[in-house]
Amino acid sequence: MDIGGYLKNLREQKDLSMRQVMIRSKGLLDKTTISRIEKNKRRLSMRAAYAFSKIYGTPLDDIAEREIGISLGESLPPLVVSSLETLLLERFRQLSRSRKLLVLDIVTGLSLLAARDDDPRRALEQALGQERKEPIQKREK
Repeated sequence: MDIGGYLKNLREQKDLSMRQVMIRSKGLLDKTTISRIEKNKRRLSMRAAYAFSKIYGTPLDDIAEREIGISLGESLPPLVVSSLETLLLERFRQLSRSRKLLVLDIVTGLSLLAARDDDPRRALEQALGQERKEPIQKREK
């Protein structure tokens, strides 16, 4: 199926009018452009492909492959994220830029410790314990 017919089918499956697509595109598409693309009278721009992808909830590479007529092969498998990772990302996104950089430094440090020891928590406690003891010993002298 050609790209125009594919996009028209997606729009109809979502039960959307061209006007609704235009509104959801937030100014990226107008009704004439949508109509011309669906009739294959206009090539698909990156802007339009992106808008259709978001509005129809279809991967951008599916649209691109149909437009160019070839597939370059399998992409990476979808990332499987645990609920803990999702929570971590949600909390991370709420931080300021400086706090995000701090968290990145902390995680980098933890990963370095984990590479040296099977138990990163124990390695961190040992590292922190050594840092805490040194200043105390210096004060006692």
